Amino acid sequence: SKLCQFLDEPCTEAVLNWFTHTSVRQDRAWEGPVKEIHDQSLQKWKSTSDQNRVQEVIADERVTSLLHELGYPEGA
Repeated sequence: SKLCQFLDEPCTEAVLNWFTHTSVRQDRAWEGPVKEIHDQSLQKWKSTSDQNRVQEVIADERVTSLLHELGYPEGA
């Protein structure tokens, strides 16, 4: 899946079918029941409607410091 590639993680059957094994069946953050993995929101942060918030986050030195500490390339 694109999500596994993006995260640089192996895409195993257990990962792809996680929703069949979880004990959590519903969560308010999911806006409904547990769902399969999808990549529909993978680059949602790049949309123009969110650019002001993205710029605000990028300008925060604490955020850029943490991203650097976690090994993200500058400007990623």
